Amino acid sequence: MNNKFSNLLKLEFQQHASKYFNTASVGLPPESALKKIKKHISNPEKVGDILDVMNIHLEARKSASRIINTTPENIALTPNTSWGISIALHSINLKKEDEIIIPENSFPSLYYSTIPLIDRGINVKLIKSNEGYVSPDDIKKNISKNTMCVIISWVNFKSGIINPAEEIANLCKEKDIILIVDGIQIVGTRVVNIEDTGIDFLAVGGQKWLLSPAGCGFLYISNDLRSNITPPFTGWLSVDRGERPYDLTNYDYKFYPDARVFEVGTLPNALLSGFARSISLLEEVELKNIHIHSSEICKTIAEELSSSGFNLITPENHIGKTSIISFEIDEERKHIMKTVMGKGYTFTLREDYVRFSPHLYTSKEMAQELIREIRSLV
Repeated sequence: MNNKFSNLLKLEFQQHASKYFNTASVGLPPESALKKIKKHISNPEKVGDILDVMNIHLEARKSASRIINTTPENIALTPNTSWGISIALHSINLKKEDEIIIPENSFPSLYYSTIPLIDRGINVKLIKSNEGYVSPDDIKKNISKNTMCVIISWVNFKSGIINPAEEIANLCKEKDIILIVDGIQIVGTRVVNIEDTGIDFLAVGGQKWLLSPAGCGFLYISNDLRSNITPPFTGWLSVDRGERPYDLTNYDYKFYPDARVFEVGTLPNALLSGFARSISLLEEVELKNIHIHSSEICKTIAEELSSSGFNLITPENHIGKTSIISFEIDEERKHIMKTVMGKGYTFTLREDYVRFSPHLYTSKEMAQELIREIRSLV
């Protein structure tokens, strides 16, 4: 990371963070976010105050809107990506025999969120993908007269492949199909101008690239769609009490006309205060700098380990663009990776692949050390 920010990062992250290559699983919250959380919890007179809670929600919504360049009115706070996808699916009034398209090799929440709909007679079509990559043509040739919704991951969790979400959104607009996008592996890695994409719903969990505590996330709902959908669930926080937030036994208030209507009840307020602070830190360092830093580290790992005989899963045309890089491994190389992890490095090791996902706290020097450690054991 640029020397300009090195002192800030030393204050915000413990020393072991420089050896952390596992953000695609869980990001490391900065110290200032943890302090915000502790401050909220240790202030009992404010913990249950409705005005204080509403201010925390507002700040979190504003932070989420800034990180994808939209307005707070398009943001509903959610606990995770899966909940956001489920809200989207259940708000678009799908009917029996309607069809949803999902690429194979997507994160499982995309499929499992549809199970209650399958039980109601809605069809889910799993289409072939190349390690999670789908082109507009792949989707176009699978569209039928019953296709009402497409769900994709913007970035594949395993391969780091970046799907052409904007092009897919254009296709869906032409066909009058709703596009729901899992954005957890892209938001926080680079600049996202969501309103330029044509995406209808973007579901994001904060616990990865936004460096937030688990339990914080958001759902973006486009301007075009917001007034044409019905909230599947509502609760006491879904209504606009205006200047009378404590008027809780008056049931004549109307639902919010914006995305807040999807916020049903009590949220993890202390964690949301940390969520907002984590996003502020990303903005301070700047997403364009973070993208350059993490993608360059991934490129170095890809080139160096490929030259040592490791087979890339991530396609070569995505190297230098993605913040996730992965390789195939056999039992011998799995043992090598376990040995390296025993020396304090953190990355993802699964049955048949290893994945590296550096963020702003991962140092280029430690990436070189990691490569040397692996090469010494090959």
